[in-house]
Amino acid sequence: MGRENELPRGQAEQLLQLIEDCESLFQRIENGEKTDDLADSLKGKLIRIGEKAKIYDIAGKYTAIKIRNQCAHSDNNDDFWQALPELKEQFEKIKKNKRKCQKIINKDSTNKAKRSFEKHADSERFGDKQNRKKTVNALEDAFDNKIDKSDKSEFPSASEMISKTVGNISEETKKYVGDHQGLSEDVQSDILNWSERTSTEVEIETNKHFQKESDFLKQIKKSGGVDFFDHFEKYETAYQSIETADRNFDMQHYKKMLQNDLAKLGDNPDEKDITDYKKAYFQALMKALAKNFNARKADYEQKQIDEKRKKFLEELYKKIENFKKLEQLLQPIINDLGHGYLWDMSNQPFRNFGFDILQKYASLLKNDNALQEFAELLGRQSATSREVEKKIIEEIIIRREFHPQPAQRGNVVGFNYSNEISRVLPSEMALLTDPDLENLFYLKFVEKQLLSYSYSQDVAEIYRETRPKEIEISKTKDETGPIIICVDTSGSMQGVPEQTAKIATFAIAKTAMRHNRKCFLISFSTGIETLDLADFKKTNALETLVNFLNKSFNGGTDAAPALAECLRQLKTENYKNADVLMISDFVMNNLPYNIVTSIEKEKMNGTSFYSLVIGQSANNQAIECFNENISYNPYDESSRKEFHKKIRQIAVKRKKTKTTPTNI
Repeated sequence: MGRENELPRGQAEQLLQLIEDCESLFQRIENGEKTDDLADSLKGKLIRIGEKAKIYDIAGKYTAIKIRNQCAHSDNNDDFWQALPELKEQFEKIKKNKRKCQKIINKDSTNKAKRSFEKHADSERFGDKQNRKKTVNALEDAFDNKIDKSDKSEFPSASEMISKTVGNISEETKKYVGDHQGLSEDVQSDILNWSERTSTEVEIETNKHFQKESDFLKQIKKSGGVDFFDHFEKYETAYQSIETADRNFDMQHYKKMLQNDLAKLGDNPDEKDITDYKKAYFQALMKALAKNFNARKADYEQKQIDEKRKKFLEELYKKIENFKKLEQLLQPIINDLGHGYLWDMSNQPFRNFGFDILQKYASLLKNDNALQEFAELLGRQSATSREVEKKIIEEIIIRREFHPQPAQRGNVVGFNYSNEISRVLPSEMALLTDPDLENLFYLKFVEKQLLSYSYSQDVAEIYRETRPKEIEISKTKDETGPIIICVDTSGSMQGVPEQTAKIATFAIAKTAMRHNRKCFLISFSTGIETLDLADFKKTNALETLVNFLNKSFNGGTDAAPALAECLRQLKTENYKNADVLMISDFVMNNLPYNIVTSIEKEKMNGTSFYSLVIGQSANNQAIECFNENISYNPYDESSRKEFHKKIRQIAVKRKKTKTTPTNI
């Protein structure tokens, strides 16, 4: 069962409840109840079960859909009552889902953030574990486009903070997020993490804000009624001096009511009566103070949550917009969109300036098929070598001898699949009697998948024998390798050559991402800068490429340090199997002898060195040590055609070289 058809926990909970409700309704009918309301209620629930069966793989799926259609097309309850015995019999197949549903309901989430929320979130804020699971169910359903709005799980009252957050997200955004399974998981995780974090932060901030008032209330509570009213002015002044105190709260009101009641006691009141009155009015005062305090505290807390929610949603929308841009730029190259990579990248510092430059070079590359093909050529992403190994094995020979029986219709010896009507089982032919399943019969007939009797008029006796046999085992050896790019960033490359170099670099970097290959970038003029793009899923990798694309080309030209660094990288574990490309106009001095000698040694080890010569002013002696020198004159259309032809020739040559078998 594919993930897209799995029954979500919230829907499993609903399905279980529907099945149990239907069981109860069927039982009431068996006990003699037979009303239109009962029929309508049962039909409605059976239809809902059928709707879920259309979306998810459940036991008796086709039966559930069939029942749903019967109920949905039932014009009156007379038809329904007539079909009830058959519906009850078919419903027994649906009941098999009860155990499956309960098993799904009892499971914890596989998503780390959801599982953590379910197990460890604050129970005072988000309810017990059962309520927290229901919160996750409702959160998942909120971003599930397959579920009708009316059928989505509801948030429990304990999850108001989360339900309000989800409620403030537009339906359009929810739909976009729901269309990207990985992104949906990331957004849900962000919402849960924010809710837990914010809940703690707000609680700490609120307690800190009201700390003095809270301490004051605890202090006067200990004083008791007698002491409080005996020193009323002191306590009132202390309360009014607290910054968070409610200036409109009238303590004097309670003092006046106390004085009025004490006056009614006469000139010689009993001391116990005085004490009782003071305690009673003190309790009333404390209750009013606490209610006032808790209301203001809750209001302050809610305002903090609302402000933080507003900020969170603004950031969430920005991340989603950035994700959309990254998706548009990188979807052809990155297969696991939404599983954390682009979502993490969508909140990195480069976002404010990176998209424009990436979009620029993506557009330029789109219009340059030759450079795209050149990028695919580099490295060894499609090259393999075969090794053939000879091995002796024991070959098993199975021999059958058939002995004919007297002439008669063949005996049934088993079953197989066919479209021979004379042999098809009655259970398969029964499909034709049901309009809803008739098309299924024709589909199986066309595909020769109808279960049929297998006959034989002979009895087969099977004999097995073994004999030695020599075989050849072909082993495919993956030759996928990384890429090292040396880019000339000197002043002579300014203008169109610079743009061409950047387009080529961008194309190669994209190819490296698509094939999960390591890529090392060396830019050089009079000195060098190195950018290791070995793991493009590091959060700063794309930013690194953006920085290069934004770089201005200037200075003199000295290729020796760049090639020396390149040769050093070829000795490392990450880049020992790399192809090397130098992009330059090659308006430079001859390469040093030691560099040329080292390049020749690496070529003997299988490393391919390519030069992409931009323009027509190259020093031929500087490029003669490369395996292939490819000219690309961006000013000349005929040069572009020659470039295209050249890379095709190289591709064919490499394919022939690298697929030659080697016998062991």
